[in-house]
Amino acid sequence: MSEVRRTDSLIVVGARLNSSRLPRKHLLDLAGVPMIVRIFERLAATGVPAVLATTSDDYNQELVRLGDESGFAVVTYDGGVDNVVGRVDAVVRNYQPSRVVYVCGDCPLVSQGYIRLALQALHDNPDWEQVVPEPGRLGETVIHEGILCLSRAGWDELVARSQSSLEQEHVGLALTKGSPLKQGMVRDADEFYGPGFRMSVDTAADWRFMDQLYCQWYASHEGPVSLEWVVEKVRSTGTGRINSHVMQKSGYRKYGSVLFVTEAGPTKGLGQLVRSVRLAERLCELAGFGVTLWVVGTPQSLGCLRTVNHEWVDSEADLLNRLTADSLPALVVVDLFPDRMEHPEKLLDVLGELVAQGKRVVGLDRLWPWHRALSKIVVPCLVYRGEQAQNILSGPGYALAPIWSPVTELPVTDRPLLTVMTGSSDAIGYGGELPQLLDRILPENTMVQWLQGPYAKPPRLPSKCRLKWSILEAQDDIASVALTSTVVLSVYGNTVLELLANRIPVAILPAPGLIEEVEWQTIRQQDALFCVDPTEDGLKLLSHLLLSDHARKKLLARTDGLGAAGGLQRAAACILATLDQ
Repeated sequence: MSEVRRTDSLIVVGARLNSSRLPRKHLLDLAGVPMIVRIFERLAATGVPAVLATTSDDYNQELVRLGDESGFAVVTYDGGVDNVVGRVDAVVRNYQPSRVVYVCGDCPLVSQGYIRLALQALHDNPDWEQVVPEPGRLGETVIHEGILCLSRAGWDELVARSQSSLEQEHVGLALTKGSPLKQGMVRDADEFYGPGFRMSVDTAADWRFMDQLYCQWYASHEGPVSLEWVVEKVRSTGTGRINSHVMQKSGYRKYGSVLFVTEAGPTKGLGQLVRSVRLAERLCELAGFGVTLWVVGTPQSLGCLRTVNHEWVDSEADLLNRLTADSLPALVVVDLFPDRMEHPEKLLDVLGELVAQGKRVVGLDRLWPWHRALSKIVVPCLVYRGEQAQNILSGPGYALAPIWSPVTELPVTDRPLLTVMTGSSDAIGYGGELPQLLDRILPENTMVQWLQGPYAKPPRLPSKCRLKWSILEAQDDIASVALTSTVVLSVYGNTVLELLANRIPVAILPAPGLIEEVEWQTIRQQDALFCVDPTEDGLKLLSHLLLSDHARKKLLARTDGLGAAGGLQRAAACILATLDQ
């Protein structure tokens, strides 16, 4: 923008899509609207002009287009993508405001009230160069995040002092080493002191927390989310537990990165990919890692990939070339099945060479026979039948299953709801005959919803159905579906571990060809589990479970002893320990 437009006060929002922990986070929806749009909706209530400062590279053009479509101003910066101070300063010099409010673009609950309060204080005290919140009466900090309020002289001083790359990347960091600015303080409302939950969106857990708040607000309200309502909601319901484990990154240090290698496709399903994404998210949240995910398979648009930086790898040969040619991070996590590979011995050699170079290589699941060559093996399962070794961690205690926070309540109904999950590709082919059996045998008032995975064919329903059926295609988030189900009927695999970890009544279908027969027979012998054969007799047992609240409670009481909850945290901590070693 060449025209200089002078203004009394100006809000500058900094945002770009190149985040290492949560890519394209500004475009993620909050109750159906992109996060960056939600921020500008809130800022409109201040009555102060607001401008988005982003970079001019092609990757961020979607932010520019969104600004045009949504009606907020955007200024692009030609300098370094990590120089946020320079980017914001370009906007300030364009508009020449007397007072500057910098707002970080990952804070969708930015306080309009505090911004008005701070700007009024700067107006009333012309000698102040910065306004900060007054500490609480007991020393508590205020809830507001991502806001910096300065006079023009204060902003110019910040720019002059931001010399290092870290100071240029983190706006305000240069003022933390003994601020030369003349500061004034303002006191905000008591409820905003010391509530103790994260307000910024830096990780997948932060986004899920924020989206839940937004969805709950707009279910019964209009207009921007009330911050007073948020504080009360979090205090009364404990919603903040969703992202309470997330580590706050420091502006004073650089953070490491991790590479995940996994696979997906019509013959492989999505189980490995989904659990790799879950583990990658947890490493981001616990240690601030940037993540790259390589997926061996044909490119596919999958919702589970929206929270991680990812690339599709065309072939096994391409993967081996990448692993030998690229400059890889210190930590590599591999979730591949050797029995699906043409030359597994070549992959073993490459991974062994990475370990010899001093990198930590962690294998998941079917890689346990390679434990002598790798740093650590994590085998998430109900029953482990492989070799025992000090660096093999196995069992339900390492299930890579997130703990869901209920977003809906089970509807009060006298009609049981059965959800059928046969895997992303329905590799067993349950969609052929199982619907006919279910429709014939289950109680007549049963409702059945069938989750059809992205690689699976539609189930073959009877020409004339007794039961009420619905088909849900390519469901990315099984939590909202499972939490409203009376019982879930699922093929044995990663999904079963998630259901058990979240105390969902689950009936387990066999997975011939996907697991060894001896493992399946061992699982069947465990009294805690409810295994169902896809036969008339087996489905009659399922009918009893659907109809009997007592039977479901007994089942949940038995599965409580499996210890599957907390597996993600446990596995991530063990992987991080390999770096310490």
